[in-house]
Amino acid sequence: MGELEIGFRTAVLGGFQRDDVLKYLEESAQQYTQEKAALKSKLDQAEAEAKTQSATVSLLTEKNAQLLAQVEKLTEELEQTKMSLADQTNALAQAHQQAEEQSSRYQALEQAHQALRAEYAAMQEEKKRLQARSDEYTAARNHLVEIELCARQRAQQLEDQARQHANEIQAEAKKRVAEMERQMEKAKDEYRDTLRRTQVAADEARRRTEEILNRLDDAAQDTPKTEKHTALNDVLSSIKPEPHHGGK
Repeated sequence: MGELEIGFRTAVLGGFQRDDVLKYLEESAQQYTQEKAALKSKLDQAEAEAKTQSATVSLLTEKNAQLLAQVEKLTEELEQTKMSLADQTNALAQAHQQAEEQSSRYQALEQAHQALRAEYAAMQEEKKRLQARSDEYTAARNHLVEIELCARQRAQQLEDQARQHANEIQAEAKKRVAEMERQMEKAKDEYRDTLRRTQVAADEARRRTEEILNRLDDAAQDTPKTEKHTALNDVLSSIKPEPHHGGK
C-alpha cells in the first residue's frame, strides 16, 4: 500500500505525522487480530467437524466389519444348520443390502471428509496470506519508526546548529557592545579633555583681557597722545595668540 493510499500527513521536518502513523498501525493491528481470530474460529470448527466425521467413519467401518462378520456367521450357520435356500438367499440379500448402504454412507462420509480437507487447505492458504500481510505491516511499521527516528535526529541537529549560531551571534553582539562602550568611554574622555582645555583657554583669555584693559587705562592716564599710540601698539602686540604646540 502506498503512502497516498494510507493518507499520512507530511510533517514539517520531513517524514509523516506521528499520530497518523500510530493510528494506522493500531487500526492495522486490530484488523489483523480480528481476521486472525475469525479464521482461527473457522479452523477450530472445521477440525472439530473433521474429527467428528472421522469418528463416524471409524464407527461405520467397525459396524461394517461387524456386519461382515455377521454375514460370515450367517453363512456358517447356513452351512451348519442347512437352512432353506430361501432363508439363506434372503439373509444374504439383506446382508448385501446393508453392506451397500454402509458402503454408500462410507463413500458419502469420505467425500465430506475430502471437502473438509480441501476447506482446511484453503484456510491454511488464507492463513499464509494473512501472515504475509502481517509481515508487510510489521515491515512498514519498522520503516515508519526508522523515518520518525531520523526526523527526530535531524530536528535535534537543526536545534543544536541554531543554538550554536545563536550563541555565536550573542558573543559577537557582546563583543560589539563592549567595543562601542570602549569607544564611548574614549569619546567621553576626549570630550572632557577638550572641555577642560576650552575652559583653561577661556580663563586665560579673560585674564589677559582684564590685563589689557588695565594697561590701557593706565596708559591713557599717564602718557601723551603719541606715547599712547605706541603703548597701544605694545599692548596689542602683547596679546597676539601664542603659537599652538599641541598636546593636552
